Amino acid sequence: MLPELPTEILDDIFSYLGQGTLRFAVSLACRRWYQIAQAHIRKTVYISIAELSYSHGQGGPLESPFGRMKKRRHLKQFACKLKQNLPSAYSLVYSSGLSPKFGAEYLYPGKEKEIWPILEDALAAATSSLSVSSLVAASNNNNSLADDFNNSGGLRIRKLVLDADMDQSIWSRLMSLLSMLGLGLLSLRIESIPLRSIVPIHEILRPCPNLRSLRIASLTPPTIDQVSRLQEDREEGSNTRTTSIISIIKPGNAPTINNVAIGVKRQWPLQSATFDNLALPLTALESFVQSCPDLIELRIICVQAMTATEAIPGHIGNFIFHKERRDQFFHRLSSSTPPPVLHSSLSVLQPSLYLPKLKSLYVSRTATSAFHLMEEVVPIPQFPKVEHWGFSTMCMAWFFRASACILLDQHIQQFNRLTTLEISGCRDVYNDLVGNTFETWLHRLLCSSPQLEHFKAHKVNFPFRMLYVTKELRMKPWSMSLIFPHDEHYHYQEPEKVWACHKLKTLHITFATTYDSLKGYEEMALVVFGYISRVCPELEDLLIDEGFCLNQHPEYLCLLSRLRRLKRLQLTGFERSTEMQLDWIKRYYHYIPREQIRFYWEHEPNQLRLSTSPPSSPISTRPLQRLWRVIQLLNSMFSSNDSISMSEHIVFRAFAVEEEERAMEKKKKNKEEAEEDGEDGEESDGKEVIDGVDMTYLGKLQDLVNYFQERRSNRDEYLWPELETISFCLRMDYGQGYSSRQTSNLYSIIKKYRSEVKVIFTSAKALQKNYLLEE
Repeated sequence: MLPELPTEILDDIFSYLGQGTLRFAVSLACRRWYQIAQAHIRKTVYISIAELSYSHGQGGPLESPFGRMKKRRHLKQFACKLKQNLPSAYSLVYSSGLSPKFGAEYLYPGKEKEIWPILEDALAAATSSLSVSSLVAASNNNNSLADDFNNSGGLRIRKLVLDADMDQSIWSRLMSLLSMLGLGLLSLRIESIPLRSIVPIHEILRPCPNLRSLRIASLTPPTIDQVSRLQEDREEGSNTRTTSIISIIKPGNAPTINNVAIGVKRQWPLQSATFDNLALPLTALESFVQSCPDLIELRIICVQAMTATEAIPGHIGNFIFHKERRDQFFHRLSSSTPPPVLHSSLSVLQPSLYLPKLKSLYVSRTATSAFHLMEEVVPIPQFPKVEHWGFSTMCMAWFFRASACILLDQHIQQFNRLTTLEISGCRDVYNDLVGNTFETWLHRLLCSSPQLEHFKAHKVNFPFRMLYVTKELRMKPWSMSLIFPHDEHYHYQEPEKVWACHKLKTLHITFATTYDSLKGYEEMALVVFGYISRVCPELEDLLIDEGFCLNQHPEYLCLLSRLRRLKRLQLTGFERSTEMQLDWIKRYYHYIPREQIRFYWEHEPNQLRLSTSPPSSPISTRPLQRLWRVIQLLNSMFSSNDSISMSEHIVFRAFAVEEEERAMEKKKKNKEEAEEDGEDGEESDGKEVIDGVDMTYLGKLQDLVNYFQERRSNRDEYLWPELETISFCLRMDYGQGYSSRQTSNLYSIIKKYRSEVKVIFTSAKALQKNYLLEE
């Protein structure tokens, strides 16, 4: 009998639970718990124009009557489904669908105009019962904002994602969506706005009085005249309660205001703001900062240079590229009492830009031929309260690698007290295998930062060799050239330390693809997965990007299941994985041998002999195979306690072959050498602890054997109890006839063993945006 707890207590308890627990545990307990849990389950409605267009004839013109009838039927089904799902949705994603949809390079004209009226009617129907007075009252109550919105009978949408993909028709729907959803929004993400767009920032904030997080991003423009920028106040119209006037003071006198009241701008409760690949004029950015004094996080990513005009001079539009004006802006941002700035014979009393709550700051510039000065963008010592920093290495590609490391070395002492580090910028590593490189500096930084909790550098190519830390792995030479893998010049890995950030919760990392013939892909995968699971046992968010080496053996991913707190896993590739390689992902290590034998018989007849017969004695005749099948079915009917996964069969098979090869090598040696090898083997089988981390069997199949032995001895232990999302980035270009059968097969495999886990497929372009993976 479940205890009759008050609704308020249950509501508070459910707010701390994960999405998987709410969906598949709490909601199934009883009807009352189901109704309370629905307010905390974050459902997302995805509207993809390209997918809707493809579903009724590849998005092209439909001339036949049958095609038009099919199109009308599909749009009618879409409208019914949308009206059914919108009232319970937490997030709404309105996108072109070109990024995850392979084969679609652009939207056919008029397709968005067919989808938009359906969405508009669905939103109008869902908000028809919404009381404006109750919403306004709920917006004034900061403690139970979500509860009041849920009880009002209207929409629960708190997060809106608009992915225009440079389509003007989708971008034009922004203000209409905000007029219908803005009052309840807490998060707004605008991705891939069209080129040459002027973003009316205050017009966007006005219908969203409760907004906490804002992100506006554009794709990298090909030329400087196609840059998108923030809109100036004078372009938007007056946004102040009274007229804003700058007071002019005579030099040598105290600051006074001559009978003029300085206008007070309307302030917004925004806490996080991100501007990506935009031009930020000084006056527009100042106006935005003044309107958002509660900012905790400010992210200015890859600021673009803009063409100077009469309305916006170059020193105003490109102030971030001029050291004097940039330093002046950041000084005003970090100080509550900025000094007046002299301009010829006049001094201007500038309004304060001080952000007292600022704790996270990210500033980076684009690498342009006109502005590629080797200098520090943000003066870190001016911000003693900032705990989270981010910077970009994109502009460093223009310079000598050692100079980049010298610049970064200036921040090492400051980083040692930070908990979050994010680095963006694409670089190649072909010339960086040897010497004092940025990757080497980055590895040493991780080895000397025990307090680091969040590390994101998925655009920096990290070399595999940094993780080869054991004695045996260090003895294997690395090729000095990735372009010519058969080059005879090699070097041996120097003794490396192990990462000291054992409390790391977020890790986004990209490994440089190597084609070194001396290294096996099996060993690389074992080293990467084994290293991360040993060094960072408290990871909650893991992104591993590598397009070729690591996805050759999906069964090796099981080493990552040692990360007990993992919630989000993002990988590249693995679309060709089979059920035999992924059945280890099951919640508990209990399997039905009869079903496994049936699977072997139907899908992998050549694998029938794996569990019983050695490699030298294959079963060749059909009668013997049928007899073996009957015997196994009878003997394995009730032996589930002794069963193992098909992945373990594969590992044990490979391990047996490796042991056989090792035994044959020993037989070729004489007795003295065999004794010496035996002594060396005993020494190598001992524990190898490096910087307090047990690295025994790193990069060996014995590590997998030990893992499955632990699983069998603890069959009732929950695998990844907090896992919510598994995302796969598919490395395929548009127009290459990609087979959806492989992705659907991978989806069905994971859902078969872990139905509560959300599976997301994205393209490389969507991975850079990363918005679908943060829910």
